[in-house]
Amino acid sequence: MAALNFVAIEDGLEDDPKLLSLARVLRVSRPTAFWFVFRLRRFILQSGDHIHGSLPKKFNADDVASFLGFEGDSRRLIDALKKQGFLGYRKGRGFYHPMWTDTITGRYACRREEDRLRHERSRQEKSSETDRASAEVRRPSADVSADHP
Repeated sequence: MAALNFVAIEDGLEDDPKLLSLARVLRVSRPTAFWFVFRLRRFILQSGDHIHGSLPKKFNADDVASFLGFEGDSRRLIDALKKQGFLGYRKGRGFYHPMWTDTITGRYACRREEDRLRHERSRQEKSSETDRASAEVRRPSADVSADHP
């Protein structure tokens, strides 16, 4: 499946108390914390499951920190993202965005997938209609003389 390249951020996220707390806990500026949230969504779109908002199980805390460009202790970043609700982790599942379908990016990804499935069903229906029509054309006609010159 083609990767999506659309990442959107909710209006006002830069003033969200969770983002401000993330910046405070990580001792980074508000724009840097905002960048981490943006990059996390992009990481999910590029490398993960854009429908469910999860990353493959093979990714660890260092991988996430590296992609986000965080230069400190990766566990500290992961713990801060989890505490503020931007990231979750389940054994056997790996990292995921707990509120993925509530984000603009998550909703867009789900809508794109629904559109893709709808178009695929439509193409299959048109293809089966064409197959039925061509089968009817190949049947012998009622006028036997038309079939044999």
